[in-house]
Amino acid sequence: MKTTIYTKHSPFAIILLLLLAVPAIAEDRCTEMTAMPDGRQVPAEAVHDTVLFRPHWFITPQVGVAWTVGEASFGQLLSPAVALSAGYQIHPVVAVQAGLSGFMARNWQLAPQASYRWYYIQPEVDVLLSFPNMFGYRPERRWDLYLLAGIGANIAFHNDDAITLADTPEGPHGDIPNTEFAYLWTGTQCFAAGRFGLGFSYQVHPIVSVLAEANVTILGDRWNSKHGLNDNIDWQNHLLLGVRVALTDTKRTEPTVDEALAQQITDDCEAQRLEAERQARERAEAERLAREKAIADSIAEAERLAREKTLAESLAEAEQRNARDTLILKFRFDTDVLQPWWYPRINEFIQLLQQQPQLRVELSGFCSPEGDPVYNQELANRRVRHVRNYLIKHGIEPGRIKVVVSDTHSERIVICSYFIQ
Repeated sequence: MKTTIYTKHSPFAIILLLLLAVPAIAEDRCTEMTAMPDGRQVPAEAVHDTVLFRPHWFITPQVGVAWTVGEASFGQLLSPAVALSAGYQIHPVVAVQAGLSGFMARNWQLAPQASYRWYYIQPEVDVLLSFPNMFGYRPERRWDLYLLAGIGANIAFHNDDAITLADTPEGPHGDIPNTEFAYLWTGTQCFAAGRFGLGFSYQVHPIVSVLAEANVTILGDRWNSKHGLNDNIDWQNHLLLGVRVALTDTKRTEPTVDEALAQQITDDCEAQRLEAERQARERAEAERLAREKAIADSIAEAERLAREKTLAESLAEAEQRNARDTLILKFRFDTDVLQPWWYPRINEFIQLLQQQPQLRVELSGFCSPEGDPVYNQELANRRVRHVRNYLIKHGIEPGRIKVVVSDTHSERIVICSYFIQ
């Protein structure tokens, strides 16, 4: 006997496991429930975690360069800049922050040409607006483009370079007083400041983002110690790189019910329950019918055995009473063709009929009880026709032959008997 071994790599084993798992999965789908905060019990499959925004604190250190608008080239007016701020993201769109920025500013005088610098520190308060979140918060989005606007107080000090240049005469002979520093200031000065800018950040960790920011600080005309045309304002531009670190998680999750899916699962489970009840009723009915059929088959089998016994006894009695008058031909199972050794017996029977024309022939067909009764009746007919055709072929007139097909199922035989009419 061939034995099939199912291994972990066998596709038959995988299919078998899947078929066995399907009812368990369907049952779990109907039995696994989740308790919601409002007290409802809903199918667990219909509950999923929704990621939502969480208000959080953050800190942002930045370094970069500053550029003061003046009469020199861009490179000649660059200076270092640093910033440190702390803020609170109160909404996906809105954050507020307070911080300190500054370090050094640089400007230029024309005659004699020379740069001068001074230092400052600027406390400031800003509002940050997330541009993409204005159109909808998406927790999977890692990048952000934000707008910045704020006010501050620019505290300037160490204006020593400007003071020195103001004391240096102009002209080729150094005999013209320096008049470029109309708003020269000394000591420590405080200037009102406003600023706006644009930044881009990219999240590299759930609480860490890197960012690049460009902002402009607007100050009064006196900040750089020089008098601008029409008392125009002074501009301090910044380009900063930094890191924003959230002090708490920036997102939270809460269970959300897919109501349509929950209703569908409930309906499916109710349909499965009703189907299971229907199948149980059908199984019970099928078992009842099977029991009744078994009883009926037992009765029919007993009746059949009784009929076979009666027929066998009758055949035996007929053979003993008049062995010369009857020829019994036996067929193989499910065939209407005789074995070759039966034909000499039939030929003797034909010879007797030819010698005595007054004799008539009666052919009686039978079949075994196995199989469909309708099919067996047709098989008995074919067996009788086979013997009848053989007799006619060998000279026996059709009118001398009477055909009888019995509905009694006992043996695979055809009985050939003769009589005088």
